[in-house]
Amino acid sequence: MPIVLLGHAYWDGLMDWLGGTVLSGGNISAPDPGLVTVTDDVEEAVAIATSLVAPGPSRQ
Repeated sequence: MPIVLLGHAYWDGLMDWLGGTVLSGGNISAPDPGLVTVTDDVEEAVAIATSLVAPGPSRQ
């Protein structure tokens, strides 16, 4: 499941903490912070968040 956080101004501190303190403490693996996308672009966030959603049946 994609994880998308909207707003660098709000989320960058958390991502810095995860990639620094939490990673160096051995509580996460090096690739883990890369599983989260932080963006300021709403369209990008929607595209990522829905990237694994299968299309529903077509209606005619």
